[in-house]
Amino acid sequence: MESVKEVNESATIGCYVKARYVLALMGFLGMVNVHCMRLNLSVAIVAMVNYTSSSMGDNTTINSCQNQTLATLNSSTYQQTGQFTWNPEQQGLLLGSYFYGYVLSNIPGAWLSKKFGFRLLVAIQIILGSIVTFLSPIAAKTSFELFFVPRVLLGMCQGGVAPSLVMAWGTWAPPSERSLLISIPLSGSAAGAVIS
Repeated sequence: MESVKEVNESATIGCYVKARYVLALMGFLGMVNVHCMRLNLSVAIVAMVNYTSSSMGDNTTINSCQNQTLATLNSSTYQQTGQFTWNPEQQGLLLGSYFYGYVLSNIPGAWLSKKFGFRLLVAIQIILGSIVTFLSPIAAKTSFELFFVPRVLLGMCQGGVAPSLVMAWGTWAPPSERSLLISIPLSGSAAGAVIS
């Protein structure tokens, strides 16, 4: 088992915050970003889909809750409908597509983090995920199939972020602070969900 390097606790002149606490804060903000990008479609799809469109399929398969929703959408109090006519199966595929890429990249992400360093890998993953998210509306307006691809790519970009951040504390944190310093970035998941 590899021994952990001793952490130098001596204060540097002009430096009041230890680097590991800055890293914990940056990890927290990174996880907030990751989860906001992950969950943005889950929130936005409600406004994106045109539920009143005739191409939504046969209304005989819609249950009573959906009938009430359609009645609300068709009422004069709610005039806003989305521009996409995705059926429920397509919506489910889009919402799950992130996790297809996410599952594929967890283990390779942790391995790459160990090989090249977690800071570089996390930065690249978040930047690539941001670019993919930025391009997603263009893909959605082009076609359903083209929108599916960036969602899978987003999952692939972000699958290694959490394992990389957890692995980082093996070298950056003294054993007595590891659980605290791991929990700070991982709590960014919950904060990202709330913000989304």
